[in-house]
Amino acid sequence: GLAIGIAACILIMLFVSYEKSFDSQHKKNIYRLDEVQKFEGMVQPQNVALSMYPMGPTLLAEFPEVENFTRVRPANKMDLTYGDKRIFLPRVLYVDSTFLQLFDFKLVRGDRKILLEKPNSIALTKESAGKIFGKEDPIGKTVTKFVGDTISFTITGILEDSPENSHLQFDALASFNTIAGPRNMSNWGGNWLITYLELAKGTDIGALEKKFLAYLKKYMADGEGWRFYELFLQPLSKVHDHSTDITHDYLNYQKFDNSYTYIFSVIAIIILFIACINFMNLSTARSAERGREVGIRKTIGAGRFQLAGQFLGESVLLSLIALVIAIAIVKLSLPAVNDLSQRKLELPLFDLPLMLLLLGGAVITGIVAGLYPAGYLSSFRPIRVLKG
Repeated sequence: GLAIGIAACILIMLFVSYEKSFDSQHKKNIYRLDEVQKFEGMVQPQNVALSMYPMGPTLLAEFPEVENFTRVRPANKMDLTYGDKRIFLPRVLYVDSTFLQLFDFKLVRGDRKILLEKPNSIALTKESAGKIFGKEDPIGKTVTKFVGDTISFTITGILEDSPENSHLQFDALASFNTIAGPRNMSNWGGNWLITYLELAKGTDIGALEKKFLAYLKKYMADGEGWRFYELFLQPLSKVHDHSTDITHDYLNYQKFDNSYTYIFSVIAIIILFIACINFMNLSTARSAERGREVGIRKTIGAGRFQLAGQFLGESVLLSLIALVIAIAIVKLSLPAVNDLSQRKLELPLFDLPLMLLLLGGAVITGIVAGLYPAGYLSSFRPIRVLKG
């Protein structure tokens, strides 16, 4: 029973840990620029994960708090050909050349600073490159997009596959200036991309957001268009699990509601607590079988604290045995749990910090579950228990 309780707790906390780990690989102070749209005739304003093409450059120019920006436009499905080979890539993103300056996605080959500077540049992930080129060196080769507008791309880099715990998922990154340029700088009111900002550390986000009204008035001065918009900033760490009220959120892989992670955490603690209570009850119920043992030990000089320590030690040992069984249960259950949750949860047995955490948790569980039985058993009076 204790093993099953520990296993359930571990499985739930693996899920919670996975959800909380999203985008943690990026170290810069990144925020997503979102809009509140309040057009005439709308029942209520809507939050959207979209922004306008000119916003990135103008925000960089207007506000010293903004240190860099990048824009992202999903190309969605893309068919590419190389010679006689044809490959279908379901997730291609058009991004500014600054994309890899903000985000710390691992680059296998190429220069982060100039990788996507030139029009018609593309960087493939290792998986995508392997599908097209096999073991052939792809750098400098040309692939052609032939569905829709025919575009030829030169491969300028190779990236590691995007990690599962990233809200941005891609098979390739193409240079944004392939499809957009200075002519789009007057396109105020067109919401067709996503803007990410790198802000200076220590920036007062609330104070910065208050300046956005004057900014919109300045750049959308023609007509009253600025009245239909508000801008707000969302920390990168909260994009994945704090966006349930944000629509048109097209690039948010496995979007989740943060409140459920807290609910699951509470459920895990309750399950473990119930398992500890059951363990305590069974240990106490077995106390009748150990009454004479306690009496004899006390008769030959054992003190109460010595006996309590012995019983606590037994409880901790049983808890550690339960942990071993629980890990086996978790390993056997993970494929089914992953299939149900559509996640790729793992329990790395050779992760030293994780193993130390599990061992520490098992020891604490053993102490908590064994405190009452140890106190109860060590309190027996020798004369009474030896008389039966």
